[in-house]
Amino acid sequence: MRIEPFLQVIDELDDKYVTEAIQYQKKNRTKITKWLTIAACVCLLLGVGIDTIQRYEFFLASCGANIGKIVDGTYYYHVQSDGVYGYSPEEGNKRLLSTYWYQDFDVNEYGIYYKQGRSLYVQEHETGERRKLYRAGLFDSSHIGFTLQEDGNVVVTVYNKYKKYQYELLLDGISGEILSIVMEKTPYSAGGMYYSRSHFTLNDRALDLVEVGKTNDYDLLENGKSILPEGKLVERYSMVYIGDNLWFYVNDFADVRGGEQEMFVVRSDGKDEIKILPFFEVYTGNNAYLFFSEASSNEMWCFDIETGESWTLEIDQDLTLYSVTSVRRY
Repeated sequence: MRIEPFLQVIDELDDKYVTEAIQYQKKNRTKITKWLTIAACVCLLLGVGIDTIQRYEFFLASCGANIGKIVDGTYYYHVQSDGVYGYSPEEGNKRLLSTYWYQDFDVNEYGIYYKQGRSLYVQEHETGERRKLYRAGLFDSSHIGFTLQEDGNVVVTVYNKYKKYQYELLLDGISGEILSIVMEKTPYSAGGMYYSRSHFTLNDRALDLVEVGKTNDYDLLENGKSILPEGKLVERYSMVYIGDNLWFYVNDFADVRGGEQEMFVVRSDGKDEIKILPFFEVYTGNNAYLFFSEASSNEMWCFDIETGESWTLEIDQDLTLYSVTSVRRY
C-alpha cells in the first residue's frame, strides 16, 4: 500500500477506537509486567531454596573438624556456617572473614585465601581489603580448587565435572596474574599427578615428584636429579611441610612389629636425611619436635627430632582427637 492512502485511512478512524486501542495496550502491558515480576520472584525463591537445601546437605555431611594454621603467632581456623577466625594471646578470638558456608581457605604472611563458587579471593592482613584474584569461566568449569605455595604463589585447579577434565594455572599470589599453565587439560580417567601435588618449593629449592615403576613408588628430583638415598623411594601424596622442612614417607618400609617407619626430610640448607620414627600418624610439628597420635587410645605423642626420643603428652581432659596444629616456625 502506498503511504498516502494509508494515512488517509488513519485520519478517518473514530477517535474512540484509537483511545480504546491505547487503553487495551496499556492494560495488557501492565498484565505482562505483573506476570514477569511474579515469575522473576518465583525463580529467585526457587534458586535460593535449592541453594539453601544444597548447603544444608553440605552441613549434614561435613561435621568433622578442620585443622587450622598458625602464621606469625596467630592461629587461623574455620567455624562452619560462620567464618574464619584468628586467635592470638594478645587479642583473643576475632572473626576475620564471614562465610555463609565452608569453602577452602588457607593463609600465609600476606593474607587469607579462600574460594567462593568458581572464584578465588584474598583478604590482606594489613588492610583487611578483599580482592578477587581469579574467576573460572562458566562454560569451562564446574568448580575450582587451589593450593597456596610456599613462595606465595597459588596453583588453581579448574575442574569440569560435565566434560570430565581438569587443568591447573599458576597465579601470582598478590596480583592474581596468570604466570603459566602448569598442567594442560587432562581427562579425569588419565590418572597421574597434579602439578600442585608433585611440585614443591622450599626457599630456593624446587622439587618434583616423579612416578617410578609401581603405582605408589615415586622419586624426588631436584634439577632433574634424584635426591633420595640409593634404593629409596617415597609414597604418593605423602608430603607434609613441618617447620622449615619437607617430610615424605619412605615407601615399602614399615617395621610394624618394632613400631617404626622411615621418613625422608628435605631441609632448606640441603642437609637432607632419613629419619626413623615411631609408627604413628604424624599430625604436625616444628623444627625440633613432631607430634603423633595413636588412634586407638587418642594419645598425643611428642618426638624429639634430634635425639629420637618420644613420650606421651599430658592432656588435662578427655577428648577425641581429630586434628592438631603447632607453631609453623620454631
